[in-house]
Amino acid sequence: SNIEACAMHEVLFDIETTSAVMFHAEDTVPNTVDMILGPRDAANHQCRLLREVASLGRLPMVTWGCTNVELGMAVGETANTTTISMLPENAENLEAHALLDFLHDHSWDQGHVAVLYTEGNTESTELVRRLNMIKSCGNQPHDVTVHAFGLPKESRDGPLNLNATSRVLNMIKEGDHNILVSALDFMDLPPVLYEAYQLGMVGEDNIWIYANDFTPGQLEVASKAPLGLLLEGMIEVDPSDSQRRLGELMHGSFSMGWTPGGASYTTSSNTWNRFKKMWSEQTPDQYPDLGLPEDFFKYAPLTANAAMVYDTAWIGLDSYLHRII
Repeated sequence: SNIEACAMHEVLFDIETTSAVMFHAEDTVPNTVDMILGPRDAANHQCRLLREVASLGRLPMVTWGCTNVELGMAVGETANTTTISMLPENAENLEAHALLDFLHDHSWDQGHVAVLYTEGNTESTELVRRLNMIKSCGNQPHDVTVHAFGLPKESRDGPLNLNATSRVLNMIKEGDHNILVSALDFMDLPPVLYEAYQLGMVGEDNIWIYANDFTPGQLEVASKAPLGLLLEGMIEVDPSDSQRRLGELMHGSFSMGWTPGGASYTTSSNTWNRFKKMWSEQTPDQYPDLGLPEDFFKYAPLTANAAMVYDTAWIGLDSYLHRII
């Protein structure tokens, strides 16, 4: 019952459903769970909850979004756990270090940085806490002052309170903070970015850095959907801006995200390059039961994160089939 309740609890993002994703369509197949893959990212308490659920059901759980610390596991702990994290030790600090290193490399670490996040988002508040804990980059002290600006929602699962959002953005503008780090979810980004655009806080000398990387689907929406459609019923859009795309407001900004294999993309030993080569050598007739289109393997998955996901699935399946966990 614990596993079923966990599965039923908002597993599908922004989709109304009364069924868990692992429930089979046919009544003849039992509703069973064999392994847990993921999550991609989660707050500490969610990581620990999933680990406990996996432990109770003796299920292999392989995650590429929870570190050992976030899972509540001690260094080197293997007993009484069925969970494997694909992330290295101290990975929970990497995002904050990467962000400040990026600022340092561009000589942007000698002033004020505004971090925008949704109130109640524990991942974002944890990022702010870690940013404030780091006092140097590359053995050199930095002088970054991090200001956290939480944006309230209308309700727990509702949209942002746009009046409060406007007040916060005006505060940032009055404080002359031109480096803005967005820890917002993509669905909350359009009204915030358009309001910032209206206030003259997009482009020119303003630097936007997105701490949450974007999926290919989100980038497609940003490049194709007009602002008039994206913001319909949310915020009044000037007629001259109604056909603009969100991507135009994001132009010149920066995004940070996980890529396995490190940053050395020019070397033949790079993990992502090896994965793309392996992928391109596959053919649909090797997987006759899947009904894959002929050109399925002609294009590599769009993000390097896919390599980590595939590795995660392989480890989870191997652990289950061979009873390793």
